[in-house]
Amino acid sequence: MQSVTADSISKPEPARYSSGVAVRPAVQADALSLAKELRVEDVNEMRALFGPDASMTVILQRQVMESDLSFTITKNEHPVAIFGIKQIVPNVAGIGLLSSPLLKEIKFTLCRHSKHWVEQLHHNNDLLLNIVHCDNSVHIQWLSWLGFTFVNKLEGFGANGEDFYEFSKLKVNN
Repeated sequence: MQSVTADSISKPEPARYSSGVAVRPAVQADALSLAKELRVEDVNEMRALFGPDASMTVILQRQVMESDLSFTITKNEHPVAIFGIKQIVPNVAGIGLLSSPLLKEIKFTLCRHSKHWVEQLHHNNDLLLNIVHCDNSVHIQWLSWLGFTFVNKLEGFGANGEDFYEFSKLKVNN
């Protein structure tokens, strides 16, 4: 596994893993490509938050533009997911990931390396947090496996008044 240092997290270098999987800085072209292929659960979650007419292209483009750190996971150079963080207040950042169904094809590589990437995103942030739609069971299971804690259920939240869970993870200092 390629080591990511504190210096490289602010100017990340691409990381290449097995089976043609790579993680590299996200670009707008990734957002345009991925927006056409998002998982149904991710589309439903974004529409529950932002309304039924929410544009996945705009949401992903804003994620790439406005994030402090934004990465694309690729399989054979094809964007499979975009993830990143945006600082909310000093030492606290929102974390997010949106993906295509192709994520299932790389789930073993994702699981093997995702804890490492969460650690890297924690580098300048003591707390990572966000919300997840209560029906997004795959992400809930993955977040739990990554060590995030579900701290609150938000009932009637978002543009459509649906239920979400707040989740967070404190940095572990070794």
